[in-house]
Formats: sequence, structure tokens, C-alpha cells
Amino acid sequence: MASTSTTFHDESLITAQGIREMIRDAHGTSAPDHVARSLRHVYLEPIEADAAEIAELVRGLVEAARERILRADIEPLYNEKGTPTRLPKRERESVSNLAMLLAMHSMALTVAERPEEALAAGYEGVAWSRTANNLEQQSILWQTIVAALDRTGRFEESAAAVQTHIQVARASKSPQQLVLALAQHVGDLLRSWRADEAERVNDQVLAIIRNDLPEEARHPQYAAALAHRARIAVLRDKLSEGIQGLREALRWADADRFAVTRCIILNHLGVLYLDLAQYRQCIECQHEMVQLAEALRSDMIKGWGCLRLAQANIWLKEYDRAIELLNQAHECAPNGPPDLVLSVAQKRAEVQLAMNHPEEAERICQEIVRDVKDTPLKIRALSAMLMLGRIDEECSRLDRASEHFREAIALAAREMPGRIAAAQLALAGVLHKLERYDDMTAVLNEVTGIVGLHPSYEAKAFRLRAALAESRGDLRAVIDLERQAVTIEQQLLEREADQSLRNARVMAQTDLLEREAELERERRRRVERELADVVVALGDRKRQAVAVERHLRSVLSQSTSQAERVVTKALHDAIGSLRSEREPHETLHHHLSVVDEEFYVRLRQRFPDLTRKQERLCGLIRSGLSSKEIGPVLGLEPEGLKALRKRLRKRLGMEQEERLEAMLAEL
Repeated sequence: MASTSTTFHDESLITAQGIREMIRDAHGTSAPDHVARSLRHVYLEPIEADAAEIAELVRGLVEAARERILRADIEPLYNEKGTPTRLPKRERESVSNLAMLLAMHSMALTVAERPEEALAAGYEGVAWSRTANNLEQQSILWQTIVAALDRTGRFEESAAAVQTHIQVARASKSPQQLVLALAQHVGDLLRSWRADEAERVNDQVLAIIRNDLPEEARHPQYAAALAHRARIAVLRDKLSEGIQGLREALRWADADRFAVTRCIILNHLGVLYLDLAQYRQCIECQHEMVQLAEALRSDMIKGWGCLRLAQANIWLKEYDRAIELLNQAHECAPNGPPDLVLSVAQKRAEVQLAMNHPEEAERICQEIVRDVKDTPLKIRALSAMLMLGRIDEECSRLDRASEHFREAIALAAREMPGRIAAAQLALAGVLHKLERYDDMTAVLNEVTGIVGLHPSYEAKAFRLRAALAESRGDLRAVIDLERQAVTIEQQLLEREADQSLRNARVMAQTDLLEREAELERERRRRVERELADVVVALGDRKRQAVAVERHLRSVLSQSTSQAERVVTKALHDAIGSLRSEREPHETLHHHLSVVDEEFYVRLRQRFPDLTRKQERLCGLIRSGLSSKEIGPVLGLEPEGLKALRKRLRKRLGMEQEERLEAMLAEL
């Protein structure tokens, strides 16, 4: 669950047992074909603990399907501009089945941390889907390719693959594939801080979700789009709006059905709390994320959750607890992405240094530098090199410290120029201790020449220049430089105080927004209750009208004079017109659904198998009506209503001790 992860799915996670059951269910038909057809109706998301086993099971199916197709002299179309051969229906279906199996194989290999093999399977699947001229399937395969590229940290290649995914998804005319492709694009834009473009694309996603997706497919995608909208607000420095948006997204990400989506949202929310120095709230989010990860048997998600918990505890200076959490993350890290492995290692080094164990911190940093030297993640070595330099400086190994800082400068210049100043200032400090003043002056000149230098670096540069002036006996210059450094540091302290106040205002505003949302929900519940009372009263009046009509019929039959007949007939017709109105329960259900449409959307998404009558019962219970009031509205006797409630509880999967009223009120 890296901070860069932006893929959201419905979590009907595939298990090895599920694949084996698909194979057994093939009976007399071809197992590869049967499994491929079964996979077309599910998301290709394997449960992490079973990923390696699933990959092996599917590999055998892929080999069998591929061998059969090659015997028919059908070749994969790797050239994207090539023209697919016109195949008979049976052969085209066989090729499509092979492509679907390769998509499953690719995703399983990615989750099993074998991304290079996953890429090979994904690209082969794209070639076979071109051969079958199946654009929707090709879109699915590009999605698996993006996931594999993200795991290796090859984000530029991933962004290019996302663009291809969007093009193919548009051509396929599949709204669901287009939503997934555009959501990946939003994630890329957010990663590169392009808020305006991300908002534009995310608005397209929301429009497709509302207008084109079938109702059963909307829920997880809507949660994802809300989370993206919240992250856009954060990029625009609207932090309270971002927190509120992520909390709203959590309401749509049910922990039972959409656990992975919920984990991603919790991760973003936890990081936001961490940035706001709200460490206790961060810990609450990450605790839930770790619990969900354990239920999902996902080492990767648990690893990221433990890492975030450790970060919060480091800021709280609770180092023993941080070490425990980092040990848990380390147990998950060997099976996790390289970024997680390195992040855990860096935090371990930080804690060891904070606890005055420089030898252990040095060993960890040396391992980081060695492991990432020639990988796409070599920028991760920068922090390790800086830490090694600091350790050498504290241990009076000044020449070695100088070497480490120079290596860090060279790496920052190539990979991340924005961090070069920190390494240059650290080198200048060492050069001062080595009394190499000319070299120190040259380095400081480079630092002060950086455009947009952070004030903290600027203040440190002034202090180093003051130390240089003091070594040369220029006391007047020392006083001037120290005064400039103090002025900048004072401004920084004021800025930090303002930031603390701003963070407090953000949390207060977030609480206010949450309270307003709760008041709005309470208002809706009150309106529901009032509406229900009115309709119940109308139902009572209608029953009274029926009784009056029955009495009038009797009077009419006994009337002797023409005048009596005219009056009673007019009353009879007036009351009879009431019978043409809609039934009370139909009227009530219609108006309740208008008051809080989202409740019925959430109800149908979470429990799609409810009958129309069970939905009506849920709405009436939620509106606060008693069983005595609900019975007449639904036209049920007490025993019939009791049986309906019992069937509803069973359909909702409720335990005996759970209250139906409380459960529906929280939905």
C-alpha cells in the first residue's frame, strides 16, 4: 500500500481454492476454457497469501491453452498496427480464453512479487487479445501491465501504459474498463501534483459512474472517485475538505465487501493526519488498516500500515513501540515491493540513530546503498548516504564523511536536484572541521546560488559563513552573518507557530464539517419520521373512509327519497375517489427514497439480493416507525411482519444479538 498506489477494486478476491474448484467444475469440458469463462465475471485480484500458488495453477492452464492454439497455426499479434486474422468463432473464443488466463497469470505474478514475469505474461496476453480482436480483454491486460510496472517503480513506463489503457478502453466501449483506466490516470496526475488535470479527469470518471455503470458496479468506483477528489483538495491546500472527503469515501467502502479499497483510503487519510501532526488520529487509521490486512492475509498492506504506525510513534518519541512495529513491517517486507523494504530499512536506521546506536544505523544504511545502487530506486540511497556522512562526522571520521556527502551531492544532482542543498551544507560543515576553507567557500557559493533555497538551508548557510569568517578573524562579518541567520530562524519559528495554528484550525474545521454532515443526516431522519407519520395517518384515514363508504352503501340501499339518494351518492363518489390513490406503502417508499436516495443506493450495493418488500421494510424501520405502525402500511398482520423481519435479518447476515434498527441507522 505505497503512497503511490491508486488502484481500487471490488474485493471479491480470488483464492487458490477458488481456482481449483473452477478446474474441478470443468467436468467434460476443457479446463482452460472453463476457468477462463469463469474469470470473465470476476475481478482478477488474487488474495496475496495464495498468489504464488494461483500463479502456478494458472501457468499450467496457460501452457495447455497455448499449445492447443499453436497446433492450429495461430500466432500472437505483437505488432499493435498489424491486422488481426479473421478467425472462426471457436478459434477466436479459444484465443480469448488464453488471453484471459494470461491476465490472471500476470496479476498473480505481480502480487507474488515477480513483476518481470508478470510483464511478460501481460504483453503476451495483449498480443493474443489483438489476435482475437477483443478490445475489452486487451484493456484488462493493460491494467495488469500497469500494476506490474508500478511494483517495479517504473512510473514513467507505467504512465505511458495508462495512456494506452485509456485508448483501448475507449475503443472497447466498456464503461467499467474506461472508469478503471481513467482512475489510474488520475492517480498518475496526483503523483505528479497536477491537480487541475486530475480534477478534470476525475469529473469524467464520476460522470461515467453515475450515467453508464450498472448499479452493482458503482460502489467501489464511487468510493475511489471520492478519495481522488479529496486528494485533489489536499494538493490545493484545502486540508479540512480533504479529510472530510476521505471520511465520506470510507462510508462507501464497506469493510466486508471492499476491504482493499477501504485500506487504500485509510492509508491516504493516515498520511494526511501524519502531515498535520495528528499522530493519534493517524494511529487509529493505521490500526484499522492493519486489522483489515490481517483479515485479507495481505503482507503488503500490513507492512505499509505498520510502517505508518512506526512513523507516528517516532514523532511521538515512543521508540520502543516504533521498533516493535518496524519489526512487524520487516516480517512483511521480504514479500513486499522494494519501496516498502527500503522504507522500513530507512526508518529502522532513523530509530537506531535516535536511540544512540550509530553502529547499527551505519550497518543498515550501508545495506541500503548497496542494495539500490543500480536499481530504479537508487534515489532511496540519498537519505542513507546523508545518514552515513552524519554518523562518520559524529565519530570524527571526517574524510569518510566528506566522501559520503560528495556521493550524495552527485546522486542528488542526477536524480533529485531539489535535495542537493542538504548534502552541500553537510559537506561544508565537514570541510570547516577539516580547515579546508577555500573548498568550503566554493561549496557555500554553490548553495547560495540555488534559486528558491529553503529558509532553513539559507539560515544554516549564513551560520557556516559566520564560522568561516570567525576562523579568518573577521568578527564584524561574524556579527552580521549571525544576525541574518537569527532573523531567518525567527521567521521560521513564527512560520512553524502559524502552521501549528493552521493545523489546529484544519482539525476544528473538519470537526465542524463532520458535525454539519451529522446534523444533515439527523435532519433527514427527522423528515423521514415525519413523512412516515403522515403516511401512517393517511392510511388510518383511508381505512376510516372505507368504513364510512361501507356505511354509506348500506344507507343508500335503504334510502327512500330521491334527495337522500343524491346526497349519499355524492358522498359515496367523493370517498370512492380516494381508493384510486396509490397504496400508502408505495407512496411512503417513494417519498422516503427522495428524502435520502443515498441510503437506498448503499442498501442495494451492500445487499443486492433484497426484495422490493424487504427494501420497503428497511426504509420504514430506519424512519423510526414501530412494528405496530409498519404492519398496516405494508398490509401485514403481526405474524406476517414478524416473519418478514426474520427473513430480512437472515438476508442481511445479522447475528442474534444485533439490533436491526441500529444497523440500518448506521448504514
